[in-house]
Amino acid sequence: MATQRHLVAVVQPPTDSAQPASRSGVPTSEALASFLRHLANRRGRSGRITSPETVRSYTSALPTAFAGITDLGELADAGRDQLHANIRAAWGGKAPSTFNAKRAAVGSALAYFHEQDCIGDPTAAL
Repeated sequence: MATQRHLVAVVQPPTDSAQPASRSGVPTSEALASFLRHLANRRGRSGRITSPETVRSYTSALPTAFAGITDLGELADAGRDQLHANIRAAWGGKAPSTFNAKRAAVGSALAYFHEQDCIGDPTAAL
């Protein structure tokens, strides 16, 4: 079965000549919205749609984790460090189960972005 593509890379010229164009061209906010729509309509192995609680949890966790990362192309460079810092700051002092659940949400989003050919190896970013 062919992978259905939901995201489209849009390469825009940089507004500042000192900044290079991003590699993926996909704004993080649009990518996260696409992932959350995908998640809300996804059927798991059981055949059931993702629970509203899971969607709500991901909806609250992902903007926190990706704060300050405006484009998915940034995850190849400094954005990766920003992602790590955001995760540590938000959930580093929480219970291990909370930390692991939030990190899993980020990992799921990264895997989806990789499936959509928006980022390279998702494990490199996490």
